[in-house]
Amino acid sequence: MPLLSRLFRLLPGIALLLLALWPGELSAHVKWFTDGSYADKPVSPAEIFSPLFYQLAVLTLAVVIFGVWLDSRLQNFAGYQRIDRWLGERADKATLVLRITLAMTLLLSWQDGSMLVPNVGIKQIWIGWYQFALTFLLIFPRTTPIAGLGTIILYIMGVANFSGFHMLDYALYIGVGWYLAVSQAQNIRLRKSGLTLLYFSVGFSLCWVALEKFIYPEWAYQIMEEHNLTMGIDRQLFLTAAAFVEFGLGYLMLICMLQRPLAVVITLVFVTTTLVFGKVEIIGHTLLHGCLVVFLLEGRSVIYNRINRTLKSLSARIAFASVAMVLLFPLLLYPYYTLASRKYENRMGKTMFGSHHEHIPLEIPENYPQPTVALEIFDDPMGGYNLHVSTQNFRWAPERAGRTQVFGEGHAHLYLNDEKIARIYGEWYYLPALPQGEYDVEVTLNGNGHEMLTWGGEPIRDSKTILAPKIRPDEVSSIR
Repeated sequence: MPLLSRLFRLLPGIALLLLALWPGELSAHVKWFTDGSYADKPVSPAEIFSPLFYQLAVLTLAVVIFGVWLDSRLQNFAGYQRIDRWLGERADKATLVLRITLAMTLLLSWQDGSMLVPNVGIKQIWIGWYQFALTFLLIFPRTTPIAGLGTIILYIMGVANFSGFHMLDYALYIGVGWYLAVSQAQNIRLRKSGLTLLYFSVGFSLCWVALEKFIYPEWAYQIMEEHNLTMGIDRQLFLTAAAFVEFGLGYLMLICMLQRPLAVVITLVFVTTTLVFGKVEIIGHTLLHGCLVVFLLEGRSVIYNRINRTLKSLSARIAFASVAMVLLFPLLLYPYYTLASRKYENRMGKTMFGSHHEHIPLEIPENYPQPTVALEIFDDPMGGYNLHVSTQNFRWAPERAGRTQVFGEGHAHLYLNDEKIARIYGEWYYLPALPQGEYDVEVTLNGNGHEMLTWGGEPIRDSKTILAPKIRPDEVSSIR
């Protein structure tokens, strides 16, 4: 009875923690479901630091402090200790769980034409076969360390192909690779370093992805409008709260507080996003769920034990958690903004595609027919221009926009002077009259997930130049 009464006294606090941490469907990886790109201008820290920001930051800090207190209290309950021991007795299954979920991720990604995650397209066919080879190695415990090192190499290939900034979102693959690489090590300290790095990489990934919602809010706004996620709440409040929730979850993971309860909370949160976003979400988050099950089974890491030995009093732990979080946010935000600004400046100048947009390229395999696109521009008698976009070996699929990629189908993106102005879902598009000047009009073929389709390493596109009229649209226009 004393135990039950204690648990009932804690229930309001636990409920408050879960409510404060609940981000809803917007915890999905925004980049997978929007056509936003690094050509978009990032929001500066000066614009981010609003009164709403500070209010939610204080609330998040209060939740983190409560989490540290709850972590210390849970250790004293016999019921929790029994669950803790029961899970700990099955810690030897953790490596098996991670092997299975990594193999599932690699196979799902290969089938989707992706490298590791949905929006990192495979440029060369052999990379898909490389992923399959890693899956085969994961079947056997003795070859699992090789598969772990191979996963790290695959991540490095992603950095080489798509830049380190883009791949920082998926730093958890470094932790997963290292965990599996040292899983058979005889040296205990080396083997335990796998769990430490896994905690760190997963926590960092959650924190880093949360910053995306601060720096590129328009990406998330697009998803919120398409899926009506806000439920009548002001969209800025909803988005900022979701960003802080994700950052808070990642931070608690970084400092290894509430390991097992936190793993349950996070996996429940990401299960809800699957109900909205479906298969793409499953591909992207299967491995994350595997990591969270590992945390459930393994429990405390070396970092947690070291913190508790160093900071013996609860007040010292609370002070450490508070100060560290206050310092961590700007330490991550400013590098993120700096990298995003450089991307934006580069896109405004010269890029590998000759324009400032940066949708992830997706190479059409050689065994598929080569898609082509041709752009024609005609004057509209009432003013403006009618664009005719003719294609071969390509099917318009507006109903599948934002879904799993199928080679040979998708939509098109329209650019005016290297600025994306629209998606095109069919052969004809009306472009309103333009002010006097010279305009480069470009159309690119894009996959269902907004990837830029390429053939032989080159984007599938066509462009024309418009000399906008000096008098009236229906009197003078020239297309060359």
